Amino acid sequence: MKKKFIAFVIFFSLFITFSVCVNARDYCVDEYNVNVKINEDGSASFEEKINFNFNGIYNGIFLNIDYRDCGEFVDYSISKIENENEVLFQNSDFESENTYQLSFDDDIAKFKIFSHSENQNKTFLLKYKLTKVTKKYVDTAQFNRKLLGENFEEPIRNFNALISFEYPAKSSELKIFAHGPLTGESKINDDGTISLMINDLPANNFIEANVLFPNEYVKNLTEISNEKTLSQIMEQEKQLAIDANKIREDARKEMIFTARMEKIKKIILVLLLFVIIITDICVIIYTYIKNKTYYLKHFEGDYYRELPAEYTPVEMSYLFRNIDSKDIMATLLDLARKKFISIEQEEKIGILNSKIDYKITLLENKNYTDLKSHEKKLIQWLIEDIGDGKSVYLSKIKQDSKKYSVQFNTKYEEWIREANTTSQLLNNFFEPVNNNLSKSIIRLLVIALPFFLLISSSDLFFVIIFMFVIIISIIIMGIISLYKRRTQEAQLEYEKWLAFKKFLKDFSNLNDAQIGSIVLWEHYLVYAVSLGVAKQVIKQLPLVFTKNDLESNNLVLIPFFCSSHDNFDHFENLNSQFQQSISSAKNIAQSKNSSTTGSGGGFSSGSSGGSGSRGGGGAF
Repeated sequence: MKKKFIAFVIFFSLFITFSVCVNARDYCVDEYNVNVKINEDGSASFEEKINFNFNGIYNGIFLNIDYRDCGEFVDYSISKIENENEVLFQNSDFESENTYQLSFDDDIAKFKIFSHSENQNKTFLLKYKLTKVTKKYVDTAQFNRKLLGENFEEPIRNFNALISFEYPAKSSELKIFAHGPLTGESKINDDGTISLMINDLPANNFIEANVLFPNEYVKNLTEISNEKTLSQIMEQEKQLAIDANKIREDARKEMIFTARMEKIKKIILVLLLFVIIITDICVIIYTYIKNKTYYLKHFEGDYYRELPAEYTPVEMSYLFRNIDSKDIMATLLDLARKKFISIEQEEKIGILNSKIDYKITLLENKNYTDLKSHEKKLIQWLIEDIGDGKSVYLSKIKQDSKKYSVQFNTKYEEWIREANTTSQLLNNFFEPVNNNLSKSIIRLLVIALPFFLLISSSDLFFVIIFMFVIIISIIIMGIISLYKRRTQEAQLEYEKWLAFKKFLKDFSNLNDAQIGSIVLWEHYLVYAVSLGVAKQVIKQLPLVFTKNDLESNNLVLIPFFCSSHDNFDHFENLNSQFQQSISSAKNIAQSKNSSTTGSGGGFSSGSSGGSGSRGGGGAF
């Protein structure tokens, strides 16, 4: 069970983070360009140019093309671009350099392409033709296809598609409805071509183009449906665009509200500074000196060699005024240490390799009423909201964080608020400031009031000025009354935690250090995560403890983390996914509206039913 839990920590960190450790074997796709030419016979010629950026050693890539309901898959070729020249690959049964293997399964053309790569950029070019990809009706012709399948396993930094016609096209006769992530954009160009583009496309997202154009563009296509479908297609796309724009509008409202709140905070800060300047300077200096001598209890010494208190890592971060996403992992470690959750590892066999998934399960023999509110909130978020109430798979959490980034970010913010509220109710760390500045503002109001009455009937300008000063003074007085500082006892604990953090960073260099048992350091690691020094602790443990100590059966975390520093490089990147979900929500709010008439604009949500959904690719 302990080994399964360690593996779960690593897997959770991998999907939560946007970047991986420097020495890891990984790759990304910098450019994915698709050129489509719709021919007069209803076929379409495709050129897909993909630039891979490999970090590490790879044997090649694989690409899958879904051609169901698109006729035959013909005229295909694979090549790589070197010095602007095409190096053509050969179809071979042997896995030799610059060759490929092609198999067909359920109308999917599966390419396995062999091209050795080591820490380099490499561009591949796939060409092919689909013979019956265009549909012809009485009142319109339609090209409706996913230009990128939903099974491409890596993010794409820049995706661009260009759709052109063999028949001389006019921009005024074209309509485009694009589907995929709402941050994408489509455009009808003046030369009669259509462009689709999107930056920072997450993995496993499709890009679909639904293009409508006159029948004469495919004049050599003999198969024609007697149906009139133009109005039906337009109505369907109109509804999809309305749904997408509703999501954008909600995101914009949220962003506008947040921006307004931030602006108000800045204005209040400026006004606070203004009032402080015009207040009695002597009183301000006196207040500053008096408050500086407030904290009478100070911790003396450089190091504190035990836990300063027994509250949770979240409560410690609240004492530091710094609860954030790192405390999510610290809380999970703490729950596992206290045996409120169990982790089960499952292996899922894929087409080319196997993948590990993890199941988080609540233990039935535990009394969850003993948990604190922020711990219950985290369990509710992961297991009840995302899972089935008893357990949840990490792959499901990953899917939700990517597919519902706005809602995922909302849940994260709710947990942060709950953690702060819980910590405030359980601990009297802070108290209102007994600040003479508030008294000086009251005196200012008392002095200003008769002067204001004296001049109020003679000069409107002074009336406005003094009204402004009085109102702002009242607002600032309220703000000051809400501000809290650490109590003397909390300040002492705060300084102990700082000394404990320094001890965690330096303990291997202290000749006279009373290190304590290795089991105790297992507990220390939970707090080291929230303090941001867990990696330094792991590096020092082998310098102080013996190999037998580090491999004790009573330990969960230390044996694994001490065996490989690269493992913890994944673990410490916890914050990235939450920041990525926040960024994704903002990008959706700022994206262009979808067109309800087919004139271009932002991508719509959902799908219009185009072919090619099962396509994808990756590297091996």
